[in-house]
Amino acid sequence: MLCFEVFTTRSLRRGRRVHPGTARTACDGPLAGAGRDHGPDHGARGAGLVLAAVVVAGLLAVGAGPLHAAQGSAAADTVRPTWSWTLDQPIHVFAQTLNVTQSVAGADSTREAVEYDMRPEADGEGVLLRFTDVAFVGDSVPGTPEEELARRMSTLFPDWKIGRGGKLVGLSGTDGLVKRARAILDTLFADVPETTLSDFLRQAVNEDQMLLDARREWDGMVERWNGRDLVLGEFVREQSEEDLPLVSDTPVPHEHEFGAMRMVPCAADVTDRTPAPGPSGAADCVEFVLRSYPAELEMRRFMERFLEQMFVDMLGGEAPVVRVPEMRVMVETVLVADPDGLLPYRMRQTNSTRGRFEVENESAPFGSVIEVTYTFERR
Repeated sequence: MLCFEVFTTRSLRRGRRVHPGTARTACDGPLAGAGRDHGPDHGARGAGLVLAAVVVAGLLAVGAGPLHAAQGSAAADTVRPTWSWTLDQPIHVFAQTLNVTQSVAGADSTREAVEYDMRPEADGEGVLLRFTDVAFVGDSVPGTPEEELARRMSTLFPDWKIGRGGKLVGLSGTDGLVKRARAILDTLFADVPETTLSDFLRQAVNEDQMLLDARREWDGMVERWNGRDLVLGEFVREQSEEDLPLVSDTPVPHEHEFGAMRMVPCAADVTDRTPAPGPSGAADCVEFVLRSYPAELEMRRFMERFLEQMFVDMLGGEAPVVRVPEMRVMVETVLVADPDGLLPYRMRQTNSTRGRFEVENESAPFGSVIEVTYTFERR
């Protein structure tokens, strides 16, 4: 399945497949007829809207920004993680993504991976976290232009600026990413119209989206936990308002629950969702869990507006009346890290969206699960 609109900065890093020539369609796949050389017939409408729902589901599964006012405790089972990484010592990362989408055509899944080094360097009073030696992990045999685009653009990473207190304050090197992305497009898609390429670049290398993605990853890895007093086994619950990435800057209420769940061996498997103890060995690390839930009512209203506009863009004519009676989004991070320094060993971030939409007497489910599993190694 080829999706243009969902090709955000996270997609670049994860190597998801896309063709810049699909800028005005939802997806190419079993239901590719929606939005390409068709009139506004009911079948194309339903198919196109299902695929559009899958596309935006990936965009809506976003993490929350840093929060405050955590409930602390002075009990003996309290941990206080403190961020302290050694400058100029690289951390090698292997990140594997499982992407599952659901539509009227059934379920579709892909699995890709990248590896890279994170190198913290002194940057004034803060730290510049540089991403180096980025490589797509997979078949080295040249594939289609779409596959080559996914491979090459999955290696485009901005660097992160970390300020006092371990807070992410900005990005570095984004201008260079735009130039590199444009060179990749010119090489692979010389026959694609300039307007389409420009539209693609604005979405695929979008600095606001890159910053939101960086904040989400850094929040689950370090910022959420740094300097907090957390009672083992207890969740802290908070609320905030967050912007939706790329498609809207309308703040949406979120509920969050997070905490230090238990002490585990540093080699604990973050993909194991059972409550059983981890592997044998000294329990020197902490398993941290963060879950975020955007408000369902606001998400359903936003999805309805988005799908109506998507329908007009794809097929022309007047927008149909779209209802989204059910929609649930959850973002979960599970991190295994040393509390003395917050050095990560394993991390899993899962974005899941489930819902159902109705249009012109048709009803269908939509869904998306994007799970990224990270393994970290000191070098």
